[in-house]
Amino acid sequence: MQGKIRLRALGFLLVVCALGLFLLRFKKDLISLIPAKSNKHDISKLKSGMSKQEVLGIMGTPAKTEVRLLGNRVIEFLFYKTKSNIFSAKDTDLLPVAIDQSGIVISIDKKFYEQLAK
Repeated sequence: MQGKIRLRALGFLLVVCALGLFLLRFKKDLISLIPAKSNKHDISKLKSGMSKQEVLGIMGTPAKTEVRLLGNRVIEFLFYKTKSNIFSAKDTDLLPVAIDQSGIVISIDKKFYEQLAK
């Protein structure tokens, strides 16, 4: 009887340890799936003319970043999730915030990004 209890306790500890290791390994990936709900509210606080630092202060770390050239200007895009869907992390669920080389927001619009992507 006590052997069964010890065996179950050992099995439980192994499962807990395995889960802990899994969470440590994939913590960043799992966390990146969560923030979309609060982003919808925070995106409404963004305005053209804000600094990149203000955007990062409001929105936090972007899900993705990208740099594009517009003539001789460098435009940095910070992408923020707008939908939480564990099974689909499509780029269509990301809102691009365009920041010029002086660190100022010039666009919060998918159309602007799509025009540069052509």
